[in-house]
Amino acid sequence: MDPNGSFIPYCLYGIHLLFIMTIANPASILAEFSGGVTAPIDYDLLIGVGVSKDSDAVFFRYEDSKPIALVNPATGKPLQTFKNVTCYGIELVHDIGTFKATKLNLKLQSPEGSKLCFTSGVETMWSQAVVTALMGIMGSTEYDFNTPFTFWSKRGDQGMRPSFANIYLNSERVSDNMMYEQLAELRADRNKQGIIACVTDAVQILSAEISGVPAEVSVLTELRALPSVEEEIDF
Repeated sequence: MDPNGSFIPYCLYGIHLLFIMTIANPASILAEFSGGVTAPIDYDLLIGVGVSKDSDAVFFRYEDSKPIALVNPATGKPLQTFKNVTCYGIELVHDIGTFKATKLNLKLQSPEGSKLCFTSGVETMWSQAVVTALMGIMGSTEYDFNTPFTFWSKRGDQGMRPSFANIYLNSERVSDNMMYEQLAELRADRNKQGIIACVTDAVQILSAEISGVPAEVSVLTELRALPSVEEEIDF
């Protein structure tokens, strides 16, 4: 079941994901099945979040540094759900684009081993939702980061149309109530620096728990090459 209550056969999802990955990076898929050389980066596909304010899509892949919306090839509707994924990393990257932005990278792995890196501004609603959900998993006595979950995101329909995200485990939405309330207060005060500090602290904690490596990483050349778009505050 997806968050809207409709059933999506797992096999269709697997075919859909493979379809996307094949278009974006066929070499990585071939390497996955043939034991080829490991890529110099630790993901197969880079996915931008909420790149185009005029699009209903939330996820975009990049082709020659140009964003292309990820859609369901059967329906043409924006892709929103990734099922049975696990989180293998989260990090911050700095000095991105003309505006020297700081980005949050969320790294998810499919059951087949395909690795996806989702990137968004550290202060965006999407990033806030991601770390709040992951902190919920970390604080759980029932689940850990080896537990597969459903990752869902959607584009908003009001104001700046911010993107939102949820994580579901056994059809239940996961969240950390304390962090949710703290970020809500910071948004009410329009405290951007407070939000950045809160998300940064959470990423450092989560990164140590998930992968045991520092959360602050050097700038990736692939990210620097993306279009320079100034992200407006979306709350």
